Amino acid sequence: VYGNSKKMVIDENDIPLDNSLYGSSKICSEILAKALYLKHEIPISICRLGQVYGPMDHNYGRLVPSIISSLLQKEEPFFKSSLDTKINLLYIDDALSALLLIINDINFNESKFEFINVNSHYSYSIYNVFSRIKNISGSSIKIQNSNVKINESTSIIINQKLKAKFKWFEKTYIDEGLHKTFDYYKNLKKKNYEKIKSFTFD
Repeated sequence: VYGNSKKMVIDENDIPLDNSLYGSSKICSEILAKALYLKHEIPISICRLGQVYGPMDHNYGRLVPSIISSLLQKEEPFFKSSLDTKINLLYIDDALSALLLIINDINFNESKFEFINVNSHYSYSIYNVFSRIKNISGSSIKIQNSNVKINESTSIIINQKLKAKFKWFEKTYIDEGLHKTFDYYKNLKKKNYEKIKSFTFD
């Protein structure tokens, strides 16, 4: 919902502004949720998640699955954004632990409407993420082309409310999370290969 903000640091008090259809649909849903709260006083906590990654994500349009898939196929990854674009990556287990804390905090006798950023405290360039996954994979593939610069946002979205109110902190740091994720896709590819080998043709 924050779009390509020109602010260096973004928190929950910043006005959402995203001109894409995807971002606009999220902003619309937040407006409808607030209308529901104002009319019926239903307590609502809206979680604005950053980029979540981890095993079992089969959307290969996302950054981490796309890089891993390309390296396993011995191909150069395709990047939608500039390689120096900074992103926050949050491992799935940490995202779930935050969401559970927020859900368990909901009290239907309390009237509240709040936004909570759920994302990692750390940010990495896309090239840095690629380099880390490449080291884990042992691949020798290099980036040959200069990718199209579409999203050059360097804003950092902070999660101070999540830390202050819920005493939450992430437990899975980037290399551990990427290693677990890579192992999942590597084993998945091996299982699919063995499944294909087991087929018999008349």
